[in-house]
Amino acid sequence: MAALDFEERFAVIRQAAPRGGRDFRAEPRSGGTSWFALRRASSNSEKEREHFRTVHRLVRQARVPSTESTILKIGLLACYL
Repeated sequence: MAALDFEERFAVIRQAAPRGGRDFRAEPRSGGTSWFALRRASSNSEKEREHFRTVHRLVRQARVPSTESTILKIGLLACYL
């Protein structure tokens, strides 16, 4: 029981708690501009995508070709040329 020394551990936690709270509140101020820029870029990309879908009257999701189909297409073009 003496080896556990709960009172000392609680004292260390109590001392660290206010410091941790200050660090937590300071974090958004230190790196906030980079998060803001990323969020803005993401928002602009979504608006651009929605505009494209509206102009071209697309309802379906984007179809991303697989690597295998891309290699096959390039191979066929190389054989043709």
